Amino acid sequence: MKMASLANYFGLGRQKHRSLDDVRMNIEVLKYCATVLFLESSLADASPTDGLITTNPPELIQLIDQMKIDPLQSNTPVNERPALENTGGCSGYEGYLEPEEVSISSISTHRLPSYRGTWRISIHHKDMPLQILCTGMQIHFGLSTKFKDQSGLPKLSFVVKPSPHLCHVLEACDSLAQRSHLELGSTSDWRPLIRKITNSSTIRLQIPSVANGDFATYSTDFYLKEPSNNVRQCDTNGISEADIESFLVPGKYVDAYIGLDVYDYCQFAGIRLVAKKLIVHSA
Repeated sequence: MKMASLANYFGLGRQKHRSLDDVRMNIEVLKYCATVLFLESSLADASPTDGLITTNPPELIQLIDQMKIDPLQSNTPVNERPALENTGGCSGYEGYLEPEEVSISSISTHRLPSYRGTWRISIHHKDMPLQILCTGMQIHFGLSTKFKDQSGLPKLSFVVKPSPHLCHVLEACDSLAQRSHLELGSTSDWRPLIRKITNSSTIRLQIPSVANGDFATYSTDFYLKEPSNNVRQCDTNGISEADIESFLVPGKYVDAYIGLDVYDYCQFAGIRLVAKKLIVHSA
């Protein structure tokens, strides 16, 4: 495969076709490929006594499938990705729980191999990755565009006010993840998930980006909820930060389908709340 194809698959951004940048990208591609090959070569003879690999082959195959930095990154064009469908799950959408449906005692952290041979932390609920549906959250601060990702797109985030029950769930996740973070021997500073302001609390939601060939765009699905309660999907093909900013106005309310991503990067660690789908209330 071309280096650009591999870099796109592993979420490393676009190839710049400059000598030093290409050398650096080539090194990162080789690190990723080496990790995948190491896991694949361990399938045949891995056993619980090997020390390095302690999972059986079916579980290891699943880990290989999760080797990309951001599980949201895909080569599938945005307009071809399936929308979240109503499948009769706990809260009406499969895999997403409302805060009231989350049992604190059933939250746990799992260690998964990282792409650099270390470990990363995943937050689960009853042995499934924890994903939460948060309804009726008021936007406190609008879009932040201060930083850029590897593809050159601004990293978008905004701040909302969570419900007391959601705060309770997130505080439990934060405590468990921080404990696992310390047990792994990390020296990075832990950033609390919930920020206290005056008499209320806030959380920050991240809008992820996705690479599509030579282009990158934002991968959150946006919907508008009209005063009649009719919900319609917005065309997000090639959506810009200016378009998203027009949706996420302070004072409006949103329903958010979020995933919890534990990170440890540049001496800072914590949990990112990734907004996979947003329903913005128009009134």
